[in-house]
Amino acid sequence: MNETNALLNNGTKENIAEDSCCCPAVPALISKWTKPKKTILVTGYGPFNQYKVNPSWEAVKTLPKTIQDYHIVKVKLTVCYRYVEDHLADLIKQHNPSLVVHCGVAPSDSFRFEEVAHNFDYNNTDIDNEKPLNGLCIKDLPTDVPNTICTKVDTKGLKEKMIQLGWNASISRDAGRYLCEFALCTSLYTIRGTPIDGKALFIHIPPVDCPYSQEDLCKGINDAMELLVADLN
Repeated sequence: MNETNALLNNGTKENIAEDSCCCPAVPALISKWTKPKKTILVTGYGPFNQYKVNPSWEAVKTLPKTIQDYHIVKVKLTVCYRYVEDHLADLIKQHNPSLVVHCGVAPSDSFRFEEVAHNFDYNNTDIDNEKPLNGLCIKDLPTDVPNTICTKVDTKGLKEKMIQLGWNASISRDAGRYLCEFALCTSLYTIRGTPIDGKALFIHIPPVDCPYSQEDLCKGINDAMELLVADLN
């Protein structure tokens, strides 16, 4: 796969795949939702805290360009609330995917499928030492819209199939109230009421060697994506 150089926030360069985007330019929003394309938007995160190389992006960027007949769009997100606010909803509208899958790293020994996102209590600061106003993901949420939103992806079935393939897998209803849950929350509210309502999922992967190597984590994310695509078909 060809690679190109992209600047990170700290001014250093990292090689990323040409069919991936690190700091994407976002066009004007489409005027209305149309039938979703045979595309899956998959994101991983960049460095933060002790994760100088984030294994989630390392895994996502190795995904193939297509899985079965779905085009895979890979995007590296910065661990920054403002960055996610400024880019994620527009990326979804730009690519009009059939499914959105976010990946991040968290202390665990399993591939953890997050079922729930909350709109509140985002009180931990990001890599720019910032946090959302009043701890909210979606500002001015209408009063008739719940503050908690759930994925409609079959997490139970996905977990069971991953276990059958030999992976440690689990389901969670607490994604951590940080950028991981913030991204899932943003996606689920963005697609609410659209043809892909609820078709967003966050996958937490373990840190490297807890117990899986980076190569194993790449294989695990690929297996999870294969299973998700099979469900779409």
